This record gives sequence, C-alpha cells and structure tokens, in this order.
Amino acid sequence: MRNMPLLLLCFYYLSTYLFANNISTQDSKIAQKQALLQEINTLTSMQITLKNIKKGTLKCALTQKEKDSIKLSYPKTFYEYYNVLLEINRTDMDISKLTQDLLIESVRYKNTPSLLLAMQLYFSKQCDRCERVRDFSGFDYYRDKKAPMQRLLMIEGGALESSYALLGEAFLCQALITKNENDFLMAYSNLMMAGLHTRAINVLLQGLESTRGDMLYSTLQFLVSFDSAIRKHEITAHFLRILRVKGENGFLNFISLPYFKDLQVLEYGIESNAILQALLMRDMEMGRILSVFDMFATEETKKEFWDKKNHYSTLIHAGNMRILENATIKELEIYLKILRLKKRIKEVNSYPFATTYR
Repeated sequence: MRNMPLLLLCFYYLSTYLFANNISTQDSKIAQKQALLQEINTLTSMQITLKNIKKGTLKCALTQKEKDSIKLSYPKTFYEYYNVLLEINRTDMDISKLTQDLLIESVRYKNTPSLLLAMQLYFSKQCDRCERVRDFSGFDYYRDKKAPMQRLLMIEGGALESSYALLGEAFLCQALITKNENDFLMAYSNLMMAGLHTRAINVLLQGLESTRGDMLYSTLQFLVSFDSAIRKHEITAHFLRILRVKGENGFLNFISLPYFKDLQVLEYGIESNAILQALLMRDMEMGRILSVFDMFATEETKKEFWDKKNHYSTLIHAGNMRILENATIKELEIYLKILRLKKRIKEVNSYPFATTYR
C-alpha cells in the first residue's frame, strides 16, 4: 500500500505521454493529408503552355523501372471495336442493334478501346443502345456527394499500375519496339481515356505509318467524321473512304492531304479525362456549342466553347476535391502519382504529326 501513490503517479505520466503521442500522430497525419491536398490542388490548377515546340519522333516517356513494374494485358478480342467502326464508317447504314449490344458487352469486360468508342458514340448521339456506358464510365461521379475515392480513381483507370495514363504510355513504349497494331491501338485508347489527346492522336498516326493497320485506319476515319478532339472534316473523311475502297490507304497516300498539314488537337488540364471530353462532345452534338474547329466558328462561339469547358471543369474539380477530402493518405498518394505522370506526359514538346490547339 505504501507504493500506491508512486504507482498512480507512474500511471498518470504514462497515460499523459500516450495521449500526447496520439495527438502528435494525429496532427502529423492531418498535416500530411493537407500537404497532399494542396499539391493536388496546385497541379490541377496548372495551365501547361509549352514553348519551343518542335517536330520530332515519338519516344517512350517512362523510366526502365516504371516499364518493369507494369504487366500489360490485352482484351480477348478487338472484334467488337473493329466491327462497329466498319459499320459506322459506311455512309449508307447505321450501326446494327446487335453490333451495339456486342460493343457494350465487351465494355463489361474492361475492354478499353470498346469503352472509349462506346463513350464517343453515345455522347455524339450515334449509338442509341450504348446508354449503359454512362454507368461503366462513371460519367456522373462528380455530382454524387457521397461518392467514394475509389470512384474517382476508377475514372483514371484505378491504381497507378492500372491507370490509363501509365498503361497508355507503357503500350506506346512497347509499340515503338514491336510495331504491332494492337499495341498502338491500346496506347491510343488508354491515352485518350486519360485526356492526353495530343499524344493519343500522334500515337494513332505513328501506328498507321508503322503498321498500315486497318483498325487504326478505321479509327482515324471515324474521328475525322464527327466533332471530337480533332477537327471534323467531311471532305477528308470522304477521301479516306475512297482510298480505302481503292486499297490505297497507305500512310503516304493520306498524310499528304491538306487536313494533316497543320493538325491540331483539343486538350485540356491535368485533371481532365474522358468525362470532360464526353460532356463537350454531347454539347457540340446537341448544338449548344460549336467546336473551335467548326468552319462557322467565330470569336464569340470560340469563347462560348471555352466558357462551357471551364464551367464543366469547375464542376468536376469541386466534385473531385469533395471526394478527396474524405480519402485516405494512401488513396491521395495514388491519385497524386497519376496526376504527376499526366503532367510529365503533357510537358513533352516534340511530336511528329499533331500539336495541341492553343
């Protein structure tokens, strides 16, 4: 009993120390989280304006360590993707219901080219039965006040190793070696999903020069035929169709067309991805805005386009920051790594065929 006061005193000091240590740990985690949020906010508000843009060959932007960390996989088949393009690139028919259904079924199995194409078709009002792509793409995620961080990460492809940005670049690195059409198609589709449009279009054209692949040619023919990241041009689309019918769709036969002399690509901020592009495609198709590339575009309609783009960007950013506030430190670190990679890719200033519209 004589030692009881001493024991109580020891217990008091121990409990005080543990409590203070716990508070210190919590404060440290809060500070770490705030630092991550601040860097994310800074990155997403950056406007990357490249200087000294030069013409040059495509090069892999990944380190050897990054390439070694990725295991590339392919869809079981590209049939659904290719079949849709074959149908839609004909002027005398719509996409059949069966073809539309097969495309959406392939999206279920995480077929990235099919997901990209289904989004492009649905939001440009060319695929009535592609409505399910809204769910598969997480289209309205930023409006959901209770959306978990996992939904935001899925918009970018998931974890860093499965992100559209990293996979797109990894497939490009491989395509430059293999000269394989499938590698170029996977690189193009992943980069487009990541919002890295300029790189994606250059990859598509590089793939056509390297492989003369018909899936890539069909993809280009499709992109030129509606308002997307590049200029809609019906005359060029018609020429591409004629060259194909004649069997003269080699790279040198179409790259000399006036359309490709000064090819420019619409691309947005680091935070942007396929969702923002889908919103703008929908509004262009509905006549709410004109593409900046439209032959009837004026300074006023161009301003309306950028105002609408800024409006959607603001909504998406607000939704993202709301989600990020409730994310764990690990989740924030993953998202930040994806944004840093996108920034690095956007800062590439040498491309062979197309540049970013300014």
